[in-house]
Amino acid sequence: MAPPAQPVRDAVTLGIEADDALTLASTHSNKTTSGLASWCVERGGLMAQSTCIKCGSTTFEIVEKEPNHSNFKYFFVQCAKCGGVVGVQEFYNAGSILTKIAKALKVSI
Repeated sequence: MAPPAQPVRDAVTLGIEADDALTLASTHSNKTTSGLASWCVERGGLMAQSTCIKCGSTTFEIVEKEPNHSNFKYFFVQCAKCGGVVGVQEFYNAGSILTKIAKALKVSI
């Protein structure tokens, strides 16, 4: 199967739903990525507004936490208003650590 046409790839990169991307590609096949962005704005924005499922706020923050019975720290992505957790990320960036180790060992990665 052939890869999608450039406008479809650009549309997906901008976060447009697949069906909308196909519609867009068929009606605006000569649009560039900036043209697709304009088209998205005309339709109401580039992407949905993130909303807390607990209180409806649209403001979030990252907080460092070490959960009970855990040997590691984490970053909690949480609602800035009510503290409802919407995601968790590792505290340490493994890629950054590996790059530093490789550099210290003079190994190319």
